[in-house]
Amino acid sequence: MIITALLFFCGSVGMLLEGAVQKQSLEGKGDMTLAGAAIALQMLSALSYPVGAYLTVKAYRTDNMRKKLFSRLILLAVIYEPLYDLLELWRGGAVWKSSPLFSFCISVAVLYFYEKYRARDLKSIAIRAAVTASGLLWCGMLSVSCGSAVILLCVLFYFLWERRTVMLFSSAALLSLCS
Repeated sequence: MIITALLFFCGSVGMLLEGAVQKQSLEGKGDMTLAGAAIALQMLSALSYPVGAYLTVKAYRTDNMRKKLFSRLILLAVIYEPLYDLLELWRGGAVWKSSPLFSFCISVAVLYFYEKYRARDLKSIAIRAAVTASGLLWCGMLSVSCGSAVILLCVLFYFLWERRTVMLFSSAALLSLCS
């Protein structure tokens, strides 16, 4: 998950560089090297959502210490949040937005309920639908950047884990719809 946090950091720095390029263009000085670096870092950041979702589901499926996974994700999100807010403030963005790492914590909670209620009866399906909807609402209430896309990616990876090709193509389709 540290890899995902570093990719998110690259995206934040890319957005910061983009703000600097916009200020320079308003002043009549344009630096194309800075613009190219901003685009490259933002492209690198775009990989963080599917990579983070894949690693979260992989850790959830292979490791039996789910409380430890959840606590590590919460700790990483809390450590990263001040840096995310500082970079958002510096580039002129909204300070009230939360870092995308919180969506991975919510995704682990959603996956826990998916596993606990895995039966195919109506009650279990209703509980899973309600948990997914509440996870999406939580991301909306916390103003998590791309939170709904991360939760949907984690659920998609969880269900299509055995079918890797279908999983990758459907995640690409989902990301193109969410972005």
